[in-house]
Amino acid sequence: FSSVMPDSLLRLITCVDYHRRLALLAGSDADDGAEVVALSEFIAIDDHTAEVGLVVRDDWQRQGLGTALATRTLVAAEAGGFDQFVAQVLHSTSE
Repeated sequence: FSSVMPDSLLRLITCVDYHRRLALLAGSDADDGAEVVALSEFIAIDDHTAEVGLVVRDDWQRQGLGTALATRTLVAAEAGGFDQFVAQVLHSTSE
């Protein structure tokens, strides 16, 4: 992530209906302004299945932020009637 989010990404993230699509952002107050440090979302594939996405900026990983966002996202999806979830995992280490 950078501290400046492209307008196209901002439009995509904020185009939600809170039932079939929801996005949650986590931010941090930095000295030079607020920064997005994580994003979690779900998008309906059909009436019972949703695709889930999660990304956490490298320097904010291993602090529980991803788990907290994923939990809130899945709870919201389940409240909307979704009971099957699809996700792709990309595992990499920067160490």
